[in-house]
Amino acid sequence: MSDSTKRSQTTELVLFNPSVSSLPLQVVDINLIEQDNTLFECRLTFWVDSQLYQQIETESLFNLKSELRGAFNVASFDNDPDIEIEATLQPQLLPQLAEHATDKESAIAYLIACSSPHPLLSTESWFALKVSQNLESGEIGYRTFWAYLNPANLTPDAIANGQFPQAMEQFLKDRNEANLLMAEQAISKVLEEISHDLKNWDETEFLKQTETAISDFFSEVTNALESWVEPNQAFSKTKANSKGKIYQAMLDFFSQEDWEFTKLQGELTLRVACQGKNGQWNCYALANEDQQQFLFYSICPLEVPSLNRSTIAEFIARANYGMAIGNFEFNFDTGEIRCKTSIDVTGDRITSSLIERLVYANVITLDQYLPGILAVIEGKLSPTDAIALVESNTN
Repeated sequence: MSDSTKRSQTTELVLFNPSVSSLPLQVVDINLIEQDNTLFECRLTFWVDSQLYQQIETESLFNLKSELRGAFNVASFDNDPDIEIEATLQPQLLPQLAEHATDKESAIAYLIACSSPHPLLSTESWFALKVSQNLESGEIGYRTFWAYLNPANLTPDAIANGQFPQAMEQFLKDRNEANLLMAEQAISKVLEEISHDLKNWDETEFLKQTETAISDFFSEVTNALESWVEPNQAFSKTKANSKGKIYQAMLDFFSQEDWEFTKLQGELTLRVACQGKNGQWNCYALANEDQQQFLFYSICPLEVPSLNRSTIAEFIARANYGMAIGNFEFNFDTGEIRCKTSIDVTGDRITSSLIERLVYANVITLDQYLPGILAVIEGKLSPTDAIALVESNTN
């Protein structure tokens, strides 16, 4: 079958790289995978010609960082035929797709109907699992790290029960077996270091730099995983050296309010889940006993794609202006948004009523602004119009 015949059986979908340049893809298949009647994963299979693949490889699009590419069974791809890429959608974006798609046809139709900028059309929202090319002599290509530990399965539970080290070990062994770049002893040493760091997730940097190339590789993996795991390490300054009055007041308050919470090991931090009118998210209550401070964070469930971060930064600045209690914080590098309320009780004492006001003001604020954040991410409203919408609904 010729390339022209094959292409006539595909559907064109245009995605955009971080600089908002278009990438026309020939979609071969889209697969919606459900678990417990909920969309669990979306896989997109598409073809690109060799020239477009060179751009994808050079710019590390679809999260194809060189460090995350597995062993290649040949020196390079041929100019013909087209190269096939299988990618999976960032899990946080699945609810958006599920609202408009129930099967393959409606899914591809919705993606085609979306206009840029839209997170579903960003190459950074898709993680390449496999890159291959079918030749007369057989299939050539490689798998990526994400094929060993799919982003849909990358959860704190998966990390806690050892799936991450197991996936990493298998990925490295396969990569090493073909390329002979690393010795088994080096792999075991770094995995041992990773396992130790995972057990102390809230106390140490995920990975430490060493003098070996393999450590640099793992550092790159860490950067790629930062947006998927719980943001515990952002609160690493609240060490549990001594559990004082602020921490006890936190425990008392959430117990009295019947809020289920999880104590983070080695930290004076509690994680609680919150369900608002407009979404569900995780919150973190922190006791800084040394500085006599109580802090409460709501982590926005929407991660901002890189191409939308400038407009969201404007939205956050407009939202913060005039906000009486608390403020929004925006990590421009990772796309994380969080709402913070805090109080310094030096020379005073913390009470349940103080904590109550800070906690409820926080979660109400995030819940109120969530529709505006989503509207800006999806490109439906400008930051100015989104703020006007939010504030008109709160008056």
